[in-house]
Amino acid sequence: MRSIHFLLLSVIALLAACDHKDVDGDGYVNDCSQAEQHDGGVREGGRIVAHCGDCDDMNHDIAPNAMEICDSIDNNCNGKVDEALLSVTDDNRKLPGVILFGEDRDQDGFGASHYSVQVLACSQPNGYVTDITDRNDEDPASYPGASEICDDKDNDYDGEIDEVLVDCDADSDGVAKPRDCDETNPDIHPGAKEICDGIDNNCDGLIDNPATVCTVIPAEGPTDFQAEELRLEKKTWFVDGVEICVAYKIGRTWRFPDYFSDWDWEKARCNGVAFAR
Repeated sequence: MRSIHFLLLSVIALLAACDHKDVDGDGYVNDCSQAEQHDGGVREGGRIVAHCGDCDDMNHDIAPNAMEICDSIDNNCNGKVDEALLSVTDDNRKLPGVILFGEDRDQDGFGASHYSVQVLACSQPNGYVTDITDRNDEDPASYPGASEICDDKDNDYDGEIDEVLVDCDADSDGVAKPRDCDETNPDIHPGAKEICDGIDNNCDGLIDNPATVCTVIPAEGPTDFQAEELRLEKKTWFVDGVEICVAYKIGRTWRFPDYFSDWDWEKARCNGVAFAR
């Protein structure tokens, strides 16, 4: 009986199509002549009674003006199935099969709920994800569960920065890379005193800042006042308990103080170590 009923409906639909009838009453027909397509639809008595473009004239819910829903059917007759991106509204959330997706700007697999674009869709659109718990969607190295790296950021959102990574501050000067521009020298880090030694001591991107910032070390060596002001590392040599040589570390080199400038350093020997100026 069902087969006969289906056959009768098919015949009726076929006859209606040939007669340009709107079988399902949705205002569209699935068969229009070129003239009717050009004229905007099927006309009777000078007025349009049905538009063209219906892809299923047996289903009132399928027509060019229908909303695409998640049902594996081309509801709006555009040749695509379940392709709609719907705005996030209370009504759209109630539609069957829709899933909430958030834009993943940094492509790390997580979107940010507080500022990323969100849509409702039947399947995952390109560039969107279902997990929107990212706090910084501009940094692909930061997301829930990320591996912590030395970047002075809380990559995994556990409230700690660069934890369990002992090599982040290899020189133990209290500043980790990347803010520390030289992890081999504890005297070089942000906030360090800039001195004129051809090195960026304070990691501001400038070498030997203007004299208002940079303490100029004379060619003959630093004065004791400069050495104290700059807290230069000091090395002292004693012979028979008597101080014979003093040197200060400036950058990566050792320099003698200015009052040793008249000494013949090629011959001077401090505690058995030859010292050449």
